[in-house]
Amino acid sequence: MGDSMIVQNLPFPDYQSVNRMNPSTLKAARKSMLHLATTIMGGFRDATPEMEFGTAMHFMTLEYEKFEEHFVVVPEFHTSPENVDGKGKRSESKNTTWHRERIKEFSREHAGKKFLTDDQYHRGLKMLERLRHKPEVEWLLNKCQKEVTLYGTIEGVECKGRLDLYEPTVISDLKVTNDVSPRLFWNAVNRFGSCYSLAFYQELARLETGIVPDVSIIAIEPEGDHDCVVYDIPQQLLDNELKHIRAHLNQYKACLKSGMWPGVDGGKPRIPLYVPNWAMMDEQDIDADFDYEGVK
Repeated sequence: MGDSMIVQNLPFPDYQSVNRMNPSTLKAARKSMLHLATTIMGGFRDATPEMEFGTAMHFMTLEYEKFEEHFVVVPEFHTSPENVDGKGKRSESKNTTWHRERIKEFSREHAGKKFLTDDQYHRGLKMLERLRHKPEVEWLLNKCQKEVTLYGTIEGVECKGRLDLYEPTVISDLKVTNDVSPRLFWNAVNRFGSCYSLAFYQELARLETGIVPDVSIIAIEPEGDHDCVVYDIPQQLLDNELKHIRAHLNQYKACLKSGMWPGVDGGKPRIPLYVPNWAMMDEQDIDADFDYEGVK
């Protein structure tokens, strides 16, 4: 494998098996090298129901032809006339012996697939319709290759990334989020390190093509009216994140060499407590801030 490469149609298990640094792992270094080491040793964390639905939505939007290979919609067995309780009375409970047996049988028949409820599936279809009715999203979905794998070397470390949507001048990522309003979405993006990952992808793309692609996020809400926004990511933010990525990769190499993986303190005996500015006000500032007139 060369230093940089773009691969299409690589199955996700094959992508996982390639032993290279990826942004989902490296993001742990934003906390500490110790956390990065723990993440590397721990592998992939178990998916939450929200993560599973997000994955299903990715398949429905980006690779619908593969959706049924990975997901199956569970029939509403509890509504069947055959669903009866221990006394033989008609029931719509999911706790009856009959219902549990149907679920076990269904699980055996569809072993290896992930389950979606009927409500989740139809909610996903509504979200897909909402995405497709937004011209900018439709343009991105038609213009870009989907689920593309990139390989490259950054700061001497072999890296990989998997992009939702890619073509040489454009990178875009699909995010299912509770609220697409600007400030709340920024909080989520910052918390999960989404722009850190996108800067990682952008650099891998640049290494292969020599082009710095524009970067965006397609954000959609899973509930309510399924509001959808395409956010352009400022290049300055991506440049700043790339500086952090380079620093973390160099720290990672140093830790591999030394065998030492410091925690949040960076290996220092002591570090100052972080204190917000408002907590450092002196007495005069505190007194000036108090509205004595308002309490008379």
